[in-house]
Amino acid sequence: MESKIQVGEYVRTKCGISKVIKNVDEFVTEEQSCVDFIDGLYHQVINKNMVINHSQNMMDLIEEGDVIVLKDNKKYEVLKISWSKSKGKHIHIIYPLRMYGGIDIFENDIKSIVTKEQFERMKYEV
Repeated sequence: MESKIQVGEYVRTKCGISKVIKNVDEFVTEEQSCVDFIDGLYHQVINKNMVINHSQNMMDLIEEGDVIVLKDNKKYEVLKISWSKSKGKHIHIIYPLRMYGGIDIFENDIKSIVTKEQFERMKYEV
């Protein structure tokens, strides 16, 4: 990880996406370098080697294959992430069983995210 993770940033790990609430580097050695994340009501400290990516903008961490839950509790798999000059970074959702139309999803529309890594970790093979 090239740039230092800052308090207030979002991080993507194999455990999901969380927000950094405090830096605890001063209490550990370089090999153990950690940050404290908030995940719902839980606090967890994770080694920085577990961090896949980090950003001030949560939308930068969402990837194709993740599932987003909107504030109206509708769930969508992320199939395409778009960027336009007028809208910025957004997720375009195509309505099921339709060849046209859809909606654009922005960060303030999202209630929660389940990452593809979380699915992989929780899956049960039959």
